[in-house]
Amino acid sequence: MAFRNPALHDEDDPQFKLEWQRSFWKQVYEETQCLPLPHAENTTRFSRELVQDIQEAYYGVAEHFYKKTEDTELNPKKDTVFGIVLYVLYLAALTEMGGSGKRPECRIFLRIACELFITLKFLTIQNQEKLWIQYRNYGSGKATLAFLKIVDAETLPEYVDIDDLERLANEDAWYEMRDIKLGHWASVDLRKMSEQIGEKDTYDKYYDWTSSFAHGNWGAIRDTHFTLCANPLHRFHRIPTHPNHGLPSATNDIISIVNRCLDLLNQHYPPFKRRIKKPIKPTGA
Repeated sequence: MAFRNPALHDEDDPQFKLEWQRSFWKQVYEETQCLPLPHAENTTRFSRELVQDIQEAYYGVAEHFYKKTEDTELNPKKDTVFGIVLYVLYLAALTEMGGSGKRPECRIFLRIACELFITLKFLTIQNQEKLWIQYRNYGSGKATLAFLKIVDAETLPEYVDIDDLERLANEDAWYEMRDIKLGHWASVDLRKMSEQIGEKDTYDKYYDWTSSFAHGNWGAIRDTHFTLCANPLHRFHRIPTHPNHGLPSATNDIISIVNRCLDLLNQHYPPFKRRIKKPIKPTGA
């Protein structure tokens, strides 16, 4: 009776056409209450010391940028290296402040940080001027494409400043004179990129599962907004619950990525010795 779920079998199979099964489960559901299993509680508070450490590293990187700037000539490599590192540091701060890395959106921050690290290491290993330029031009082209699509919309979305987007599209060159690349800027996807630079393990650890949260796949939705009903008469079905803010912390993982990005910054523009110290355990645990 427990395993003969009609939904899992061929409806034409006569041995699974037992209407009393449906009647039984329907009746016990109607006559008994759900018993939701609680998510693990997030009782930790973000570490102010860690967030301050990340912020100080952020401003340290910005200061280092000025030290390594000799003129105002366009420098795609320097802008990219420093820009990626600053972005990853910002994501790390958001991750820790987001409930000590335990909220669902922290997985999206980790996914972005992983992609940025793989991108930066790929550019570092290749270290070809044309690739640094291609990465920058691709981003400018995406801004151009977004501007051209949004500016013709009947109603403008509120999340974007259309004048600011136009300035970004025209920053390096007038967008009318720029080719817009629709494929990947390096003509290789992130997975193959990670293989080429020996970071497939990093990709597997940090990108696949976090992508489920970014794309809204069922696994992430199930983990975040559903729990099991502990009533055995309900066959342990899944029921909605409050958002799961007690997921395993992503803080140490993203800090590991931050420090590896800082290693790459130091490789390109030495010396930069500052690194982020991982917390021994979640604050307040």
